[in-house]
Amino acid sequence: MNKTNKKNFYPAIMLTLLLATLISFNQCVLTNTASKSIKTVSEKTSTLGSKIFSGNTNASIIDATAPACTAEVLSGWKCFPTTIRTLEGDEYKILIKWNRSGLTSKGTVLMAVGGAGMGESREDPPSKQMMDELDSLDHIRTVQLEFVDVPNTSLYAANPWGGYWKHFGSYHSAGSAFLASLELIGESGLFTGDFLNYLGGSNGSMIAAYAMSHFGADKYFDRVVFQMGPFLPDLSHACDRLNPASFFINLPATQKSVADLINTWSGGNPTEDVCNTLNNDRTSVLKGGNAQYPNTHVHIIVGADEVTRGFGPWILASNLEYYQAIDAKSKERIVRPGMAHNNSYQDMRRLLKLNQNESPEAEVLACPSNSTGTFCNQNGNSTDYFCNGCGQNIPPDNFGNWVSVGNNCFHRGTTNSCGQCSNGEFCNSGSAVEWACSCSLSGVGWVSQGNGCSHRKTNRSCK
Repeated sequence: MNKTNKKNFYPAIMLTLLLATLISFNQCVLTNTASKSIKTVSEKTSTLGSKIFSGNTNASIIDATAPACTAEVLSGWKCFPTTIRTLEGDEYKILIKWNRSGLTSKGTVLMAVGGAGMGESREDPPSKQMMDELDSLDHIRTVQLEFVDVPNTSLYAANPWGGYWKHFGSYHSAGSAFLASLELIGESGLFTGDFLNYLGGSNGSMIAAYAMSHFGADKYFDRVVFQMGPFLPDLSHACDRLNPASFFINLPATQKSVADLINTWSGGNPTEDVCNTLNNDRTSVLKGGNAQYPNTHVHIIVGADEVTRGFGPWILASNLEYYQAIDAKSKERIVRPGMAHNNSYQDMRRLLKLNQNESPEAEVLACPSNSTGTFCNQNGNSTDYFCNGCGQNIPPDNFGNWVSVGNNCFHRGTTNSCGQCSNGEFCNSGSAVEWACSCSLSGVGWVSQGNGCSHRKTNRSCK
């Protein structure tokens, strides 16, 4: 991926899936230049000790003085850019974004996204809805942590990674940068209320999990919700062909893609052999660290369809190895059918709104499974369709000329003769939607979507 021909090495979907963790690449623009500060993580075994929850955001100087974000999707939020420095001397630019300025909050949710840690989660409607409900219904503050450094091209001109991977350095460097950011946000008084919960997807789960095991960051968190991860508890296991969580249970192309990504994040060179050249403790999320989190609830949500539409069976096996290796105040692992390398919106707010002494409520209606098939269009030819049941609004792959038609559905035309009536359900912004193509419709509420298809909303939740 760092060389000019890297983009042709493996399907673009691997990069798309990894970055599609509540990501779009629209960053806040500030109304004025906020003062900069540099925070250095205190020590490797950081004694975070007692949490710094005041319960009153008015006590926070940064909350009172930071400028408002100007992006429309962040209306009412504050934005503060700053710089942190790790023990290794690496500096990272971060952007801290938060809501409920000047309001008393029951607790706080900290969020970080996957990929390179860049992007605005509120560009994704279900994520925005979740944050707004935490605010208006649960009176919980959300703090978004974004790493905003542009890609480091000093080693490879075509390197597409910035953010977490500005200095490469594997999960050790990214995890220490996460901890320094965590300490700075805590010391600024932005974590308000009686509890702090964390939400991270894919690499957003990895950097936090590494910071918990190697730098004691679990002392901050009452509850963590990890999606699409963590994985790689021990790199040596992934490199052992006889281990159940080996890279080699993947198909060769996916195996190579995963190895290239890890090599790039670690040393900037995708052509190295991940199993021969990397420092195991810098890459392994648990090896050499602590796996006991007696004061933190750990929730893990992964998609069953990672096997065929994500990073292969390895990522599920590696994630299971992580789950089995840790002990926590409580822990659970949810494997969602019909979901690949995506977020489970039905679980987000249900878990994140809980304080340290609450247990999860019963699950709401699960999102319908992904729907695929063929219907007859108005020109007499068949059209393939794919509707996401849960998770991101993404096509099944990056090939085949899939076109978004809204409501988390995609079409692609064919030259084949027409098919038969098809129908089913999909999940759109937390509600189940019925669809029918080339069918005789019965009942009320159907709205034509073109190409012989109609949709009908229901009052059934599928958050």
